[in-house]
Amino acid sequence: MNTQSLQISNVTAKYKQNAPIISNINLEIRRSKLLALLGPNGAGKSTLIRAITGVLPLSKGSITFDNHDILSLSNRNRAQIISVVPQKSLLPDHFTVRDIVMLGRTPYLNFLKEETEHDNMIVDSLLSEINLYSIRNQTVNNLSGGEIQRVVIARALAQEPKILLLDEPTAHLDIKYQTVIIKALQDLASKNNIAVLLTMHDINQAIRSADSIAIISKGQIIATGTPHDVCTSSNLSEAYETKIHVSIDPRHKLPFISVDNQ
Repeated sequence: MNTQSLQISNVTAKYKQNAPIISNINLEIRRSKLLALLGPNGAGKSTLIRAITGVLPLSKGSITFDNHDILSLSNRNRAQIISVVPQKSLLPDHFTVRDIVMLGRTPYLNFLKEETEHDNMIVDSLLSEINLYSIRNQTVNNLSGGEIQRVVIARALAQEPKILLLDEPTAHLDIKYQTVIIKALQDLASKNNIAVLLTMHDINQAIRSADSIAIISKGQIIATGTPHDVCTSSNLSEAYETKIHVSIDPRHKLPFISVDNQ
């Protein structure tokens, strides 16, 4: 077992007495790498993130990091390991951009909640890296949806996580900032040795962005590996229940998908 990774082993989870939403999930998310989780709506992508963070209890299986059961940790200790960017975030209107990003340092502050020079350095560095520094003193209610999404991502990174989970992180961003965020995630994952799991709807963007890809369908992982190995017409057509054509993008030498309308 690779201790430098998040290990999801035989995980099954469900809501109350309902049938399982995800079943027998096995995944390895390696540090310094990005794994993109693909699948149609309702396949179990967001449910898996809730299970990893402990929001949704497991019916079966285990989730470990560095050979430790992360679900047995206190909330504070878990927050020093895992940070999450949900699909939607409610932020206090009167907080500035910098205030929000500083909230990411909460797991490290002392009982007086005093910020240190180190905390300020981390926050200011992230504000610059994600192109937020120029609006750091603006309040959240004056921001666009795309700007709010970048603030939430910066807040998650301010936790200095070892594991970063992002649920559709580029969904509300224009093309420019999709590129900015993906590049920042790639750089920070490599530089800070973070294991990154992100769910995505844009299959071609996932192929270009991720080191590895997992496809989930009806609550089960049907394929995992490199984009070349996983993003085949057979796998994608099965998952999305529509005929998907896969060619090779001559510029990037990567799979390129299109919907077959024939």
